[in-house]
Amino acid sequence: MSTQFTLHTIPITTVVNGQSVEKVSRCKYLGRISDDELKWKLHTENVYKKVMLFYIPVFFMVLKYMQTPNLPSLIN
Repeated sequence: MSTQFTLHTIPITTVVNGQSVEKVSRCKYLGRISDDELKWKLHTENVYKKVMLFYIPVFFMVLKYMQTPNLPSLIN
């Protein structure tokens, strides 16, 4: 004897001030990217990309400049 269950989804409409609100899979609010499950994966991937594209090259440029003989003249 087996029992089968059927899962039904009911569409839910959110209304604020008389206007329906669209459901999205991700959004950016106050600089933080959120997905529809409120997980941090999209945000951390975005921050990682920014670091790799901008901050790492800048770091190596500063490091190269600091290894030049001009460094003592900058300190004094």
